[in-house]
Amino acid sequence: MKVTKFFGLWILSVLCVLSCTDEEQGTGNIVPDVATAPVKLSLDATPMRGTVSTTRARGDNSLDLVLGEEAGKTVNTAGTRAGTLTDVQEDAINDICVFQFGNADGKLKYSEYASLTDGQLTANISLASGVGTCTVYVLANVGDLTQKVSYGSALADFKKFAAEVSSGKGTGQNLPMCGYKTDFNSETDNASLTVSLTRAVAKVSLNLTTPNTGDVFTVTSVRLMNVAKKLYYVESATTAPTVAELTTYTSDNTKSIAWYVPENKAGSNSLTDWKDRYEDNVPATATYILIEGSYTPKGGIARDVAYTIYLGAGDKAGDFNVVRNTKYTINAAIKGTNMNDGRVLVGKDLSAAGTQTANCYVVNTTDANKWYRFKATIRGNGAATSAQISYTGTDIPANDRIAPDNAALVWETREGDKAPTLDYVGYSRNGYIVFKLGEATEGNAVVAAKNGATTLWSWHIWITAAFDRNGIKVQTYETRPRNGLASYANITKREFKMMDRNLGAASGTATKVAEEAIKTYGVYFQFGRKDPFPAAGVMTRTNDADIVPVYDANGNKIFKNSNQIKNSAITTGIDQTAVKAQLAYAVENPLVFILRDDNDKTAAYGGDGTNPSYNWIFAAHPVKSGAEGSVPWKASNKLWGSGLQDEKTSLILGTIADVKKTIYDPCPYGYHMPPQDVWTNFTTITTAYNTGNIAGYNVVAADKYNQTNESTGFTDGNFEVWGRRFFTTGDAEAADAGNVAFYPAAGYRYGSDGHVRYVGWACYVWSASPYSATSQHGGFLDTRSSWVGPVSSPNRSDAFPVRCVQD
Repeated sequence: MKVTKFFGLWILSVLCVLSCTDEEQGTGNIVPDVATAPVKLSLDATPMRGTVSTTRARGDNSLDLVLGEEAGKTVNTAGTRAGTLTDVQEDAINDICVFQFGNADGKLKYSEYASLTDGQLTANISLASGVGTCTVYVLANVGDLTQKVSYGSALADFKKFAAEVSSGKGTGQNLPMCGYKTDFNSETDNASLTVSLTRAVAKVSLNLTTPNTGDVFTVTSVRLMNVAKKLYYVESATTAPTVAELTTYTSDNTKSIAWYVPENKAGSNSLTDWKDRYEDNVPATATYILIEGSYTPKGGIARDVAYTIYLGAGDKAGDFNVVRNTKYTINAAIKGTNMNDGRVLVGKDLSAAGTQTANCYVVNTTDANKWYRFKATIRGNGAATSAQISYTGTDIPANDRIAPDNAALVWETREGDKAPTLDYVGYSRNGYIVFKLGEATEGNAVVAAKNGATTLWSWHIWITAAFDRNGIKVQTYETRPRNGLASYANITKREFKMMDRNLGAASGTATKVAEEAIKTYGVYFQFGRKDPFPAAGVMTRTNDADIVPVYDANGNKIFKNSNQIKNSAITTGIDQTAVKAQLAYAVENPLVFILRDDNDKTAAYGGDGTNPSYNWIFAAHPVKSGAEGSVPWKASNKLWGSGLQDEKTSLILGTIADVKKTIYDPCPYGYHMPPQDVWTNFTTITTAYNTGNIAGYNVVAADKYNQTNESTGFTDGNFEVWGRRFFTTGDAEAADAGNVAFYPAAGYRYGSDGHVRYVGWACYVWSASPYSATSQHGGFLDTRSSWVGPVSSPNRSDAFPVRCVQD
């Protein structure tokens, strides 16, 4: 289709809803024997609303806004608007299409196209005679559309006539218009017809003023968002456009900008405060201006910032409709970055406006920007959550919202025991947690969204000089099935992309230098919990390690073995209500390590009198002697999105292989917890998965060594590195060593007393999976200085490192 440029808009495709056939499209698109009569047509353009002297109560859509106002700020005035159409150009008529419909049957009788000279407002046209009373429509500045509307088409369909368009600012071309005259009869009206035209588009003008001397705001982008693609030539659309029917208009990023846009009947609501006009409170398809840039307060540090201005009636905060033939003039004064103004978005968005949320956000400390934000009204990834694993005790719908009113730091590491991970944590009125990086180049922190003093949810902030979320380094893993083994379910050969380091680690490089080895540890997680705990801060063989330097929100140092509680102090119940209580406590107390209570082995708590549940969730007992596992155990199985294929009979590896990310998953967006079989290539023996025979270790040659003395572990000089280096694919090192993954001897935090143990002895990592139907344990990688166990089973109360796989 030919693309015709007009009024600063480009017709991309005509979405004609009328019936058109080749036989019907003759000259003028009429049946050849239709008689016509001359008619003198007179035209005028009705002024756009808002251009006349009216008050806001009468529909003036001018809007004076002050954005992000802070005490003591004044602003410079804006420059003169440039690059938009003049009033004369907005009224100009270049060509017309005339459509005549009979009133008796509502069918098209005649159509005609005519070009007009500059300034011409009259034209001699023809209309079908002998039709009687009719309705005449005039479309102006749209090119020749007469061939798009078939003879005999219904007026009701003609009113839906539309095209998809895109636009920048007006550049001297004309605006599409429409007008009509009902009850016209050329035989009785002296062959004279007057039609008043109105524009089929709205005009949006932005006049931007910026801070006075002292503060600096540098504009990087000014865009008009959620602009309707469809231009309805004749009548307004009766419904709001869908998301797929929206587009974005750009600009030259100056302080004075104008766009001409199709109308968007997005709707209205009950808002009364202009500062509450932000994404969570407005219709999803509402049109808005997005101003982005860098704001530097006097004496402060530059921060990325965005300002959102939703369009609508200038006198109604709850109106979000963009109406044709209306001017929307926005005089916006930027006066600061006050986060109590919901139209202000401070920091670089890590959550893509709440569409890419997770429990962990990764920040690259080499980025010049130090201010960040993420949507804090969505739990984790916002996944729908069944009551069985819900900390609320009821089903949580997908993307359900929480309602914080403040935010706070929970804990942070300090690099060198001095440099903080974060300098600032705050809550923005529009539902974001905003934070500023501290001086540390590597580190971890947990921040919480609160309502009053109650923690509603919390998130892990992982800062590193290595990458941001999009640059996380991954390696290809392949499974190595040994099907037919007793006690094991059969698995299939498949591939994964897994992080090259533990979650929260500053490095994935194999080393035996203490300062560098500690950087590879990352953080620890109890099975099924989303919040991390600080890892060991030493490279020695110890069962009571000091942790890395960690501080709470008040600047108090957090010591090892602190902030702990036994699960029995939360509840000793064994029903779903008790599960809810345990999960709710974990959510509300992200700093607290929950110890197991081995007294849950008694029959009173569903135990067999011998075996505790070894779980931070009280009385999580598995299947025993054919009896079903306990309610807490069934919930624990599913917290990280895996579970058992059959909760009564599943063997080892009989777990749900397709892990579905849950709201408790600790991984960043685009990643999730790994399945149980992901490390099966780490051994090569065919009769088992786990072995203490170095001949079966699928590792680099230097790591084919055992030290069976637990007190020595990897301190043994025969180990080149502080852990083991495994082949993730194949049986040999690839030319680029891309299939060599280092797992450090980071140890773990013991679920019985909270001590950090086995540092220098064990290289552990959690999977998302339970171990089997008859086991209270979880599935994990168990590597020690004398053992490699890709399919092993620890206590779920213990806290181990995590390594995430790509979705």
